[in-house]
Parts: sequence; C-alpha cells; structure tokens
Amino acid sequence: MKKGQQNYFMIVVIIAVLSLVVGIILFVNLGGQLRENQDVNDAFCKSKIDALSKDLEPELTSAWGDALQNVFKSFRASCTTQTEVVDPQNWDACDSSFKALSKTEPTAAATNCAMQQVSDKVQRCWEMSGEGRRTAFSWACFNVVISEASETPEVSSYTEFKNQIIKSFNCPLFDGTCKDYARDSIDPATILAAYNNLIDITELSTKSKIDFCRITELSQDDLSTEQEMYETELINKRIEEIYSELINSNVNSVLEKYVVDKMVEHGDSEIDCTLNTLTTEVKSNLEQIEEYNSDLEPFENSVLRKYNSAHNSELSELPFQLMKDTRLETETITFTELELKNFMKNIPIQEQSISYCDSISYKGKDCEDRVEYYPNGFKLKQNKLFSIEYCGDRLPFGSSLVATSVCEQGDDQRRILISDSPTGGGSRLINENLDYNCPILETAAGLELPFIETGISNPFGAAETICKKGVVRTLTS
Repeated sequence: MKKGQQNYFMIVVIIAVLSLVVGIILFVNLGGQLRENQDVNDAFCKSKIDALSKDLEPELTSAWGDALQNVFKSFRASCTTQTEVVDPQNWDACDSSFKALSKTEPTAAATNCAMQQVSDKVQRCWEMSGEGRRTAFSWACFNVVISEASETPEVSSYTEFKNQIIKSFNCPLFDGTCKDYARDSIDPATILAAYNNLIDITELSTKSKIDFCRITELSQDDLSTEQEMYETELINKRIEEIYSELINSNVNSVLEKYVVDKMVEHGDSEIDCTLNTLTTEVKSNLEQIEEYNSDLEPFENSVLRKYNSAHNSELSELPFQLMKDTRLETETITFTELELKNFMKNIPIQEQSISYCDSISYKGKDCEDRVEYYPNGFKLKQNKLFSIEYCGDRLPFGSSLVATSVCEQGDDQRRILISDSPTGGGSRLINENLDYNCPILETAAGLELPFIETGISNPFGAAETICKKGVVRTLTS
C-alpha cells in the first residue's frame, strides 16, 4: 500500500476511534412512559394479537389480498414500536446486588443493569407476541438505546489508567499485600492494553479499506431474478458480516464477492482496490491480529496470576472490570449474545422466581434457541440504536429478501431478534413506524452526501418513496 493510502486509512481509523470515545446519544426518551403505561400498552397489544391470530392463520398461504391487508392494518393500529432509553444506572429497575457492586466495579454493575433492562424488554416482546403459541406478524417491539453511565470511570491519561487498574483489583483497605500485587500488575496490564489497542486499530483499518472498495451497484441491467437477488444481498451485506466471513476462510474467495477489483479514484489520488492487492493486505492484517493475540497471552496471564495471588482465588480469566480496563473499554457498556443469554439464565425476573431465559421457553426451547442477535457476531453497545423484534409467521409489507430469510413460518422458528440495524436493509423498521422514521429519512434523501468520488448514490431514495406513497400503495401500485 502506498504511503498516502496508509495515511488516509489511518486517519479514517483515528476518526473512528475518536468517535467511539466521544459517543453520541442518538435518541431521547419520548415522553418517559411510566411502568403503568407500559403495562397497559403491552396488554392491549397482546390482546389484539390473540384476537387476530385466528384471522391470520388461514391467510398465511395466500398473497397480500384485501383480507390480509385488513388484518395487518388492525394489528398495526394496536401494536406500535415503542422507543425507549435504557439507563444503565437505574438501580431501581435492576437486581439490588448491582447497586452494591457499583461501588467497586462500576462498569460491571452498569453492564449488568443494562442487560437486565434489555432482558425485560425481550420478555415483554415475547409475551406481547403470544409467547410462541400464536400465529402472528413479525414486528419490532422496541427501538432501544443504552444511555451514558455517568458513574463509570473515564480513562483519558496513563495516570488514570494506572489508578484504574489498582482500583479494579478491589483490595481491602488495609491489605498491603493485595495492593502490592495490584501495583506489580500495572506494567503487564499496560502492555496487554497496548496489544488490544493494536488489534482494534488493525481490525478497523481492514474494515475501512474493504468498505471503501465495495461493489455498490448491480453488474448489469438485464440480470435474472435470482442473480439480481443474489447481487443485491451482497451489496447490502454489512461490513461486520463480511469481516466475520473472512475469519478461517479463503480471503480471496470472500473478497471477490464484494470488492470492485480496480483502482478507485479518491480526490486527487487513487486507492488500489484490485483483488490481488486487497487480498494480500487483508491476509497480512489477519495474520498480524492473530500474532498480536498470541503475543498478548503472557501479559494477560501475568495480570491474572497477580490478581489470583492478591485474592487467593483461582479464576481462569480476568474479572470483568479488569478485562474492560485492559481493552481500554473502562467506560464502555457492551455485551455479546452469549453474555446476554448467560445473564438471562442466571437472573430471575424481579419479584418472580422464574429466570428471564425460562420465561421465553416454549416446546422445550428457551433463550438459547429463542433469542438471537441478527446479524450474528455484533455487540450491543451504549449510544448505538438497536431493535428488539419478534420473528413471527408473516412479514409486514415491504420486507426484503434478507428479512424473508430470517423469519419463516412455524412455531419452531418463532423467536426474538435483537438487531443493530433494521432488518431487510431498513424497509422493515420503516414500515413498523412510518410517522416516526419518515421525517428523518425524507430529510436525508434530500442531502448532498459526500459520495461523489466513489459514484455511490444517496441511499435514502427508496425510503423516501415508501414514505410519500405509503407502504400499501407502494406494494400495490
């Protein structure tokens, strides 16, 4: 890669890293609904789904005729997507132990409290939609964002980092031996954090380069229906999914599906997006990341040994707070699908004896099979919008092929999808709440976006058409 190109992508990575540090609150709570209002809304929607289930079942094999449109309109009049903000330090909404934990492990406590509130919305969405026992539409129950946690520590200097590592050892006040172990861990913890930072930067720069070189339009106008569907799906694939696909795969075979294989102009310079060059760069970066992961192990083990010696414990991995500190995520709330499912298995619903996982059990399947992050591999993260959706038997108007491949008919597939992007490239959540989404989308459709050099057109035109015509009229015109 030429030096100018390296500088360009390093600038992109620096901006991306800074954006993660700064963060942006995407949503505000519209109205601050009380729990009583939530219960009323949930109960009203649940009763409507129960009533419509008998009308919907015989229509599943039919096309979108007048009868099915009427059922859908009746459903949407009763069940609308709720927009909610999760406060990760709303201790009244969470298990009482988390407030006590916040004194010593603030990030862990806030993460647990956020997971409990997300689990609560998963359970509410499942219950509203008939608990898997009813024939129902697929729909988005909630659009959610996890807000800032004001009490989690922020680390912006090396002095603060060192102090945070010592604090996360959670030593008793007069235990000098424990504090000595904590101080001795600073150097290996620093190297561990540096390696984790290099991994993040290398991963971000790899994604940035691939995303820049993406194919953005169909190969020709007269494609067969199947080929057009295939190419459209590749164009709409998220960069995170492509990156996951690269792991343990033939890099060239993966990239040739997504990149343009040519030199691409960018301002006064050219970026080498040829397949051979890009394959070499990506393979090198993936090997570098693998090497970093291998190199950091002795330092991670050193910190772990010192922690175990300090507390006379036998942990096999770093405790949560130290893990976040050495990943430079001290103030960041984030959790994976596996972490959420483990939480749901171990924490009971407030004032009940049943766990969140068991509460969405049906026909021998609990949260292990009935909860799914979509697409696979992403993390829920504060300040980033996500949706909690019910995967039912019939898709709403306007659902794309991506959505169709996710939700099918049958009680075995009925589950909760937690998605960090609107299912089906955006059409589905547009349809879930036209009044809420359309003002933003129509404004974006009129903007001059900075895509001129790459030839990428404004992506919001289709959404604007849906907003202006209405979903039903767009489908039937």
